[in-house]
Amino acid sequence: MVMGRMALAGCAALFTLGCAPPMAERPPSAEPERTYLGQGDERPRTTLAPVRVAPATDCPVGPDATNGATLAELPLFSRTLFYLREWFPADITPRSRQLLLAALAAIPPADSDVAVERDPDVAPLWVSVSAKGQRCTLNLERVDAPSSLRSSLQQAVRFLASRVMLPADEVEARLTKIEIAATNGMLASLDRHSLLIDADAYGKVRASSTGPSASAVVSPDGQEVRRAAFPGGDAGEVAYLSVGSFQRGAGAEVQRSSIGSGGPPPKGIILDLRDNKGGLVDEAAMVADVFIQRGVLGWIVGRHERTALEAHDGGQDFTGAVVVLVNHETASGAELVASAIQNLGRGVIIGDVTAGAGSVRRFFDLPGRWPAGASSPAGSPDRDVVQNIPNDGEMPPPHDDGEPFSGEREKVLGLLLRTGYLRTANDHDIEGSGVRPDLQPPGPVGPASASRDECLVHFAHALISRAPDGRRSTLLATAKVLASRQDCGHAP
Repeated sequence: MVMGRMALAGCAALFTLGCAPPMAERPPSAEPERTYLGQGDERPRTTLAPVRVAPATDCPVGPDATNGATLAELPLFSRTLFYLREWFPADITPRSRQLLLAALAAIPPADSDVAVERDPDVAPLWVSVSAKGQRCTLNLERVDAPSSLRSSLQQAVRFLASRVMLPADEVEARLTKIEIAATNGMLASLDRHSLLIDADAYGKVRASSTGPSASAVVSPDGQEVRRAAFPGGDAGEVAYLSVGSFQRGAGAEVQRSSIGSGGPPPKGIILDLRDNKGGLVDEAAMVADVFIQRGVLGWIVGRHERTALEAHDGGQDFTGAVVVLVNHETASGAELVASAIQNLGRGVIIGDVTAGAGSVRRFFDLPGRWPAGASSPAGSPDRDVVQNIPNDGEMPPPHDDGEPFSGEREKVLGLLLRTGYLRTANDHDIEGSGVRPDLQPPGPVGPASASRDECLVHFAHALISRAPDGRRSTLLATAKVLASRQDCGHAP
């Protein structure tokens, strides 16, 4: 009995010291052993990324707080932003932060004393502007609308104005140059089709155009309609019209050419739209209307409205065969004409897939002045303007119909802004898609053959001459026969 008690006491002592019975079995009903991290568990541990906190906006104003204070309100930028908000086809609100970054990034190239640094993260939280060793930091988390975009840029420019420390007249020119650069940077980031135009260039453009424009380029030099009888062809049988652009009067000129000069109208017309980059939407519609009696020629789709471009039966529409020549440079308004003739079954399209540039743009007058030394982005017309506007006021409508610009009044600069897109008669996008021709005939064969450009004209002439009538189905059938011969339309 004594030995038994001693053994039990010894075991209890061992257990107290952390020793378990040597071979104790776990009861069947006991809980299974638990494994803890660090005890043979190979599963990866969850780690939490550090929370990114944007610094608070801090733009300390320098000792000369009133220096350029009026210009720091950004009258030019504000007006441009207003037009973007009201007229650009897409809502710019989601891109407010991106537009601010683009505006600020454009300032250093215009002023070497300014440096801009931004948060390198994909979703940046801050951007800083530095001048004269001082730094202005902007919190981007609050830039979520055009109003906060504008106020943030105003803070940065107000900071720069207080650090410039120049005579008042020099400050004005310098800040205007900065504002111009910021405005251009914002426009370039948003849309390659929108730009500011200096007074001289804008005067030339306004003198030759009114109304909305559908053009891949902006040029003050219009090209008139060129008329020619087909070289070597039967005079009066086939008329050849080369339309270089849709400037004012282009529609009326095509109408006159389709009627003929005193004699009977031609059997058919070759409408050459190759290298035509567009022009005035109304003029392009008038050209299409010459060949189409009724129907919707296409659509202009804008931010707030959708406008049908319709043909009207004026009693003098051309009823003969129509062959339209296009290439990769055929753009915008010219694509509208080609698609209308194709989709409404009025003729055939021959050549290459067109450019797919279906932007519609409008001019907005911006009275102001041109600061010395201000420059524009490479490859585009100058884009400079200053105009005071209220923060929340009514803006004038875009310059549309009416008297053309006159250089005798105050100099007017122009904002050319994308306001919509062209869609075809069957409601397909022209932008990014273009117009597919009905036929892409083979090129010339043999060393003595004409160039491909001349080959297409010969082909179109032969197509009209040999087709029994001017219906689209007849022209397509005849074209397939001619294309199989690979002879540019010449008689075999």
